[in-house]
Amino acid sequence: MISRLSDEALIDILSYLSLKEAVMTSVLSRRWRYLWRYTYRRWDFDVSNNTSLFLMSCNGNPRHVVRSKYVQWVSTVLQLHLGSHLDELRIRFDMDNVIRNSPGLVWWLVFACLKRVQRLEVDLSNRLGINTLREDKALFPSPAGLSLYRCCKLNLPPSPFPCPILDFSSLISLSLNYVNVYADTLAHLLSNCPLLRHLSVKSSDTMYSSNKNLPPFKSTSLESLEIVQSNFMQKEMEICAPNLVSFAFVGRNIAISFKNAVSSSLTELTVGMDYGVSFLLDPFKQHSIFLSQIEKLKMVFNDTARCFLGKTVPSKFPNMNNLKYLEVRWEASGSSSFLFPLTLVKAAPSLCTLKIEEPI
Repeated sequence: MISRLSDEALIDILSYLSLKEAVMTSVLSRRWRYLWRYTYRRWDFDVSNNTSLFLMSCNGNPRHVVRSKYVQWVSTVLQLHLGSHLDELRIRFDMDNVIRNSPGLVWWLVFACLKRVQRLEVDLSNRLGINTLREDKALFPSPAGLSLYRCCKLNLPPSPFPCPILDFSSLISLSLNYVNVYADTLAHLLSNCPLLRHLSVKSSDTMYSSNKNLPPFKSTSLESLEIVQSNFMQKEMEICAPNLVSFAFVGRNIAISFKNAVSSSLTELTVGMDYGVSFLLDPFKQHSIFLSQIEKLKMVFNDTARCFLGKTVPSKFPNMNNLKYLEVRWEASGSSSFLFPLTLVKAAPSLCTLKIEEPI
C-alpha cells in the first residue's frame, strides 16, 4: 500500500522520523535510497552523551582525531541534503579546541542560511565540566564573513558580480552555547531577522562590540532574550523589543535600558551574578518600570553574591502585584541569608510558589 504513495508523500512521512531512522530506510529499495536526503523537519546531530568523544583516546586514536573526524562527518552529511529547506538544525557536541582549526562551524552556518533553517541550535559546551579557554571556542562570524567564506572556500564558479550576502532571515529561534559572538553581530541579527522570536547566548567570551558604540538590540518580533554566563564587556545595553515576554541576564553588572514599552509585555525575568545583586540592591533604578508586570522571577547567585547578600539586605522592594512564581538558586554551598527572599515575598501579595535551590 505504501508503495503507491508519491515520493513527496513518502518524504513527508520520513520527515517525522529522526535523521538516523530516516537514513535506515535507504536500504528498503532503490526508490527509497535517496528519499531521506529530502527530509525537511529536523536534522539532529546530538552526540553530547557519546562517551567515545570524551575519552582521551578511542580505538587507538587520540581524542582530537576522533573529534575532527566527527566534524568532517557532520559537514559531509549536511552536503548530502537535497531539499530546498530545513526547518530545524541542532548540533550538540563538545569540540574542545578542534573547531578552532576547522571550518566546520562556518560551513554549518552557511548551510543553515542556504537551507533557510528556522530553528538553529549550536551547543559546543564541555560535558565534563572542564574550563575551556576563550581562544579555544568557536567564533560566530558576521553575515559578511559567512558570505566571503562561501565564495572563497566552497568552490563556487567565478562570477563578475559581488558575492551575495548570506542572511538568517528565516530564523525563528537561535541558541548558541560555548560559541563566541560579538554583541554587535547579535544586534545585526535582531535587526535583520524579522521572524526571530527566541535568542539565547550562553558561555560566550567575546560579548563586546567591535565598534565603539553598541547598536540597540532592536526587534519587533523578539519574545525571548537570554544572555547567560557570558562575558558581556559593554557597560550598557539598550533593548527595543515591544513584544518581549521573557528576559534573562546572568553576568556582570551593566546598565540595561528597556525602550518602546517593553514593560507592557515582559512577564518573565531571570537575573543573576553581579547583575542580580544590582537588581536586588537598587531595584528602583532600572527595573521599576516593569516589575509590576512580572509573573515569574528567577535569581541565580554564586558564592561572592552569597557572602555579599548575607551582610546587605534591601529593606524595601517595589510592589510586584502580579508575581506568582519566585525561584532563588545558589550555585555554591555555604551559609545563606533568607532575608532578601522574604523581602521579595512581602512585595508579592499574589505569590503562589517559592523555590530556593541549594547545591548538594
